Amino acid sequence: MIAITATIIVLAPIFTGRAHAQESSSTAASGWFQDCRPAAVGDYDPIMAFGQPGGSHRHDFYGNEAASPFVDRLALSTGVQTCSFVDGRAFGNRSLYWVEDLKLRNGQFAGPRRTTVYYNADAEQAGELIHPFPSDLNAIVRDDNVMANTKMFFACGGLLGDGNSAQNGGTKWDRPHNCDPRSKYPYVFANIQFGSCSNSMVDSEDHVSHLAFPTASGCPESHPFDVPKLRLGVRYNTWQGEGAVMADGDDPATGFHADVMHMFDSGQFQLLIDRCINAGISCNNNPAKKAGI
Repeated sequence: MIAITATIIVLAPIFTGRAHAQESSSTAASGWFQDCRPAAVGDYDPIMAFGQPGGSHRHDFYGNEAASPFVDRLALSTGVQTCSFVDGRAFGNRSLYWVEDLKLRNGQFAGPRRTTVYYNADAEQAGELIHPFPSDLNAIVRDDNVMANTKMFFACGGLLGDGNSAQNGGTKWDRPHNCDPRSKYPYVFANIQFGSCSNSMVDSEDHVSHLAFPTASGCPESHPFDVPKLRLGVRYNTWQGEGAVMADGDDPATGFHADVMHMFDSGQFQLLIDRCINAGISCNNNPAKKAGI
């Protein structure tokens, strides 16, 4: 496993108002999603090993094509975005998302096929006012326990959206299995979600602990601000999941993680939250039709 050195960016609070100051019509179904083509593949990690080409295991990047070991907010602001709604609009999304690649039994890497990024309220946040992330949020989510808070699982998925066997009554696995390449679910699929409670910081020393997960009583006192639940539905470019390990050799049942450098053009993220999540509308991948934006 390659040794990596974390780079900490300046931490700053992102909210100044009082948490839970008002209610909304948010539900677990309200929100939107965008489908993302691969943006890059490489042995680098802009959060954990900034400025170090070859300084990490292999990752598959989605979203902003400015992906590189040296990518910063300026580069993201001008990079081409591969995530979009059905009408082709990125709607100001400048974010970069990435996951660790899978190493197959034959020694080859699976590589990226497609990812869908979902923004919703968590079921435990129904009726709460959802705040936006800051444009410069960095975050990592690590599988804490199979299908627990992170809802991490493997399955077999289709190419677009979330129309995969796992979400339609199919089996969820803690490790990848082989998929039927002749079916409509031919790709090894991985699901993971970030915490949707914030402590008002844009980053933390471990890049994880500034976000937390809600419970039945809502967000914890340490992380009182409700933010969107960001979930990734990742499709690897292979049907051969049996016996695969993570790129660094870790067991997929305990070693899966995802990263995001989050950034939207000014006002666009807030508009989507207000007109979709807080309005209680399932905008899906077509907010123009569903919410008139």
